[in-house]
Amino acid sequence: MWSMLHFGDIHQKVDILQNQLSEIQQLLHSADNTSKDFEINDELKKWNQIQHDFHKQKYRDNFLKDMDNNTKYFHTLTKSKRARNNINSLKDPNGNWLHSRDELSNLLTNRFKDISTSMSHNIQEHHYNILPTLVSEEENILLLIPPNDDEILSTLKSMENWSAPGSEGF
Repeated sequence: MWSMLHFGDIHQKVDILQNQLSEIQQLLHSADNTSKDFEINDELKKWNQIQHDFHKQKYRDNFLKDMDNNTKYFHTLTKSKRARNNINSLKDPNGNWLHSRDELSNLLTNRFKDISTSMSHNIQEHHYNILPTLVSEEENILLLIPPNDDEILSTLKSMENWSAPGSEGF
């Protein structure tokens, strides 16, 4: 009720503005027609946004209502999401495409075994030159020195009561 009193018929308003815009654009070019064109176009953008928000809110209301129940819609939506989360094929190091579940499983298992047990470093020394140095050698030495008891005590006493220094509370 409030929406109809406040906005009126949104779809009808958009249609009227589109018709007005089409009529003005068919007229001869003049400064007056151009200014009317801009005014109607701005008004149309505003009403298109209102219409978009209306449909977005309406869809969200239905979505929450349907998702709240154990409905066929909910199960169909879940199944379609799960169907997209599959790996159907992969290319092995030899360039062959593997499609069966067993082949994919073996390829991934072997690859992750190789990664986790590899002792050789594939990063070449010249790649480190690309990374900027943010910590000087002196700062690095200072960072590697373990803190003494006085530093720990002063840091703990400088904290506010009942506060945690990190995101995990450590």
